[in-house]
Amino acid sequence: REKGMSSAVLAGAFCASSCPYILAGGEERIVSRRGIVGLHQHYYEQPKYLPVIFAVENIQLGQGRTMEYLIEMGVDPSLMVYSLKTSPEQIYALVEDELIETRIATEVVD
Repeated sequence: REKGMSSAVLAGAFCASSCPYILAGGEERIVSRRGIVGLHQHYYEQPKYLPVIFAVENIQLGQGRTMEYLIEMGVDPSLMVYSLKTSPEQIYALVEDELIETRIATEVVD
């Protein structure tokens, strides 16, 4: 972002898990209609010795930091709804309207 560089998901490419956060860093964010941008919940190890209250606090802190980052990058934090509703074992692939509405893509191309 500091260098003003763009990011892209090209035709046939699969950008999932943490990759959409890298995509968000681009000044311009170009996504091919034949590429996939996919999200899921953040994965956290089960705490073994940590009291649950502290584990929940850390999870919420991580979610808050993610939302701050998205806002700073110009992406609508509503993007998080798709990830929060999709288990870590699955991937939710955003459709074109979702890419544009959340601003994870500034342009969708063929």
